[in-house]
Amino acid sequence: MKDYTFSLGELVCAIRKINKMTQVEYSKNVGVVQSTISKVEKDIFDDVPFSLMSTISQQFKIPLQYFQIGHLPLRKSANLQNTVGTKYTQQGMLHTQTIFHILTTLEKKHPDIYKKIKLPYVYLSLSNIKYNLELIHQLYIKYTDDLLDAIKIIFDQIPQSEININELKSCLEDYETISIHSSSDTHLKFHLDRDLKELDRIYLDILRLDISFILGKQLNASISKESDYFLLENI
Repeated sequence: MKDYTFSLGELVCAIRKINKMTQVEYSKNVGVVQSTISKVEKDIFDDVPFSLMSTISQQFKIPLQYFQIGHLPLRKSANLQNTVGTKYTQQGMLHTQTIFHILTTLEKKHPDIYKKIKLPYVYLSLSNIKYNLELIHQLYIKYTDDLLDAIKIIFDQIPQSEININELKSCLEDYETISIHSSSDTHLKFHLDRDLKELDRIYLDILRLDISFILGKQLNASISKESDYFLLENI
């Protein structure tokens, strides 16, 4: 499984593109020559000067720790529509890590996937953006069988470990689009604030994958539908 981390060069490039700057504008902003920015973005340097990263951190108000973690935060005050657009993010529920692994797995067979779905790779470095089910719908339309295979491949690579109902309940409570209806020691009943229609199964498989990533272990519980509610059983 490809690690959900980005190189220093990818992060420096992401900051520039998200701010819609050329390398020349970017280099002037941080006080270096354009060729330096070019080399950093290509990860040519073995040791990028700390002074440069400190300047980028200060100029764009990004804590230095995020360069070590390998992900960029998105400021709460940032205009999400201007940064990513709302087609795939309005009422988002799926974490970037899940989308990253799905897209990078599909990319092995479909190198032009980012162009086809019009989602620049650079935005996957934004750690706290959430994506909606419309993105999954588009992937399903374009890559049906390969998407199903990708989900299975990724899921099988997540460590297996027992998940208790309290862990799962706590996890689901973090989803703004999910309402917990009831729970017991063996099952949890919840409502998903969206009409899933014909793609129930694929959406629920993606949700199971997303929860597994958050908890760091496989969610092997079965998910069934009861009227307007979904039931997680045999946890």
